[in-house]
Amino acid sequence: MTKKTSKNAAKTDKNEIVVSFEGVKIKDFRAYWDAVRRGDWKGQDAFFAKVVKSWPYDLDPADVESYGELELTGYSAVQAAIKEKSRMATRKFMRVSD
Repeated sequence: MTKKTSKNAAKTDKNEIVVSFEGVKIKDFRAYWDAVRRGDWKGQDAFFAKVVKSWPYDLDPADVESYGELELTGYSAVQAAIKEKSRMATRKFMRVSD
């Protein structure tokens, strides 16, 4: 049986953290940055659960509660993957808007 994937999905290493902003609204980004500003970890986790599509951990990345079960190194890796995806999206936006 083959796994159905989005036509936009790239082949990935199963140890990789896959992040996608597809379908994420600006209000979601605003809520995330508000959570960061307030130090609201659960608010950040809710955003992570929307954008992290797969990861190498034995937990469900779509489940907000999974993030509280990660060790610090895993949580930091998720943050880094989201930050990198955000940088790439910003660069792409800046090229298009020039």
